[in-house]
Amino acid sequence: MTVTAIAPGSVTNTAVVSPTDDTPGDNTSSVVTNIQQVLAVTITPAAELPHTGANTSGHVDGALLLLGTGLVLLGFGVTRKRPEED
Repeated sequence: MTVTAIAPGSVTNTAVVSPTDDTPGDNTSSVVTNIQQVLAVTITPAAELPHTGANTSGHVDGALLLLGTGLVLLGFGVTRKRPEED
């Protein structure tokens, strides 16, 4: 995509500073910049980055299954009655 523009005119940049004395007349500064021409810009879409990592989405399901199984077995172990000692 190429963007071209015609923009004759000027831009006024004004800076306002915090006053350090009692003279408000010198707390701003302005500069006028005349625009002579605008450069054309060409925009190219970004290339898709290659996939460089391992496809680990299948491992997440297995890890969650193991975690759930461990929690269930831990729950059975906690609720199991222990033999009374004499």
